[in-house]
Amino acid sequence: CALGSACGLASACCAAPFILTVDRAVTENSAGKSGLGAALLKGLRQVFTRPHVMLTSLPYWMVAGVYGSTYATANSIDAVSERAFDPDAENKFVKGATKLFGVTVVNMCAGVAKDAAFARMFGAGGAKPP
Repeated sequence: CALGSACGLASACCAAPFILTVDRAVTENSAGKSGLGAALLKGLRQVFTRPHVMLTSLPYWMVAGVYGSTYATANSIDAVSERAFDPDAENKFVKGATKLFGVTVVNMCAGVAKDAAFARMFGAGGAKPP
């Protein structure tokens, strides 16, 4: 379980700069602060020219937290299912349904909280993120 969680967090940290770029661009575009293309280019420019700024920002860690918790949940459910169920038995539906429910709950809760914070940070008249 611990190794699966660590791998999930590591994967999320690798994907987070690009997910953050898209999330921020969509939020800014929806608020009318910037065009989608311009916001995407601005975000990608920051990823490649100032990665240290992005990697130390709150929005980056929020995105990494959402996806890290989602991946860690999926990996943990897989590990527990392998140990709890007989591998020869036909429990694929139960394993799949458990994983779907667990991952959906974690991702929806974390994602909604992140999106609400992004709307405040990057939306019209939003506060500047640290």
